[in-house]
Amino acid sequence: MIVCATREIAARLYTQITTLRPDWHTDDIATGKIKVVYSGDPSETGVVGEHFRKPSLNAAIKKRLKDPDDELELVIVKDMMLTGYDSPPLHTLYVDRPLKGALLMQTLARVNRTYKGKGDGLLVAYAPIADDLSKALDEFTQAGGCDQREAAGKDVNEAAALVHDLVGSIRDLLVDFDWRTVAGKSPKTGWINAATGTANYLRSPSTPGNAAEDGELPLASSYRRLSSHLARGWALCTGVQDVQVLQPEVRFYEEVRVYMAKFDAAERQARGEPVPEEIERQLGNIIIDATASSEIIDIY
Repeated sequence: MIVCATREIAARLYTQITTLRPDWHTDDIATGKIKVVYSGDPSETGVVGEHFRKPSLNAAIKKRLKDPDDELELVIVKDMMLTGYDSPPLHTLYVDRPLKGALLMQTLARVNRTYKGKGDGLLVAYAPIADDLSKALDEFTQAGGCDQREAAGKDVNEAAALVHDLVGSIRDLLVDFDWRTVAGKSPKTGWINAATGTANYLRSPSTPGNAAEDGELPLASSYRRLSSHLARGWALCTGVQDVQVLQPEVRFYEEVRVYMAKFDAAERQARGEPVPEEIERQLGNIIIDATASSEIIDIY
């Protein structure tokens, strides 16, 4: 999998690769060695529009990538498939965009799944990621209350214990909002209603104990911090049997975190502040001259 800074870069990279390897390209979703997967709008034109497709067709590509016997070998993405997607045979991740914190940890988890004949996952970084990875690991460890400044990844059982602690802290934060009951009311919309309802509960100044302090809402601020640490910890220890029972709950908390980010982004846009896409493009220009090869780092 290749992770690019923008959709335009992803589309142009596909053109460059298939120019060198024309037999890798096909217009058929079910065939071909290489595909591009990103979200978009049917009205988009130019090189970006060439790779727009319906979600169902993108889902077919995702399914192909999970099959080790399928001829599909390479998928180019921007944001899609970086979180919540599992393909155990996936072994190498090429990253050409800045990634930090929880998103970096989640992206790394795309290649850390165990699979027959696969001992490790390889991350090849063309953006300055090593320092950010160390910071993310260190921040996660410190957030869990560890005294030693060692990466939590050095002991996945330690990470699993911290995940249990963080889930407990989030439960305490949401003790007055019964999201499970909301989620169970409808098999179609219950999950979304529960996630958006939880996000609104955390972001509402009228929620008890959520009076604004220095422009920050205490519950929302605490949830952002705890759920961010939880995402990083979960990425490190998903293979530990002890935490498997928490998977649905952790998935829900991540969904809430996504909705909070969307609501925050909408407010930034309403205030005329830069949106993440624009910031990513600015950073993309900066890192062009900042790449350099380095040693292989075993985070475990």
